[in-house]
Amino acid sequence: MVSNPPFHDGGAEDRRLGQAFVRKAAELLKKGGVAWIVANRHLPYEAELNAAFKRVRLVAEAGGYKLFEAVK
Repeated sequence: MVSNPPFHDGGAEDRRLGQAFVRKAAELLKKGGVAWIVANRHLPYEAELNAAFKRVRLVAEAGGYKLFEAVK
């Protein structure tokens, strides 16, 4: 699964949207499944990823973005 979760709802920033995407990805993946998550650098998805997945790795951080590999 590859995702760049939204964090805007009608123009207003809502971090809960991206956090909900992280939880749903973990719910949908089978054990051993992998989610690749691209996020703006300022968005705090690390805690949500670590709570929902067995292993989380920051793969890259550049140009204002972060790329995570999250394994269920």
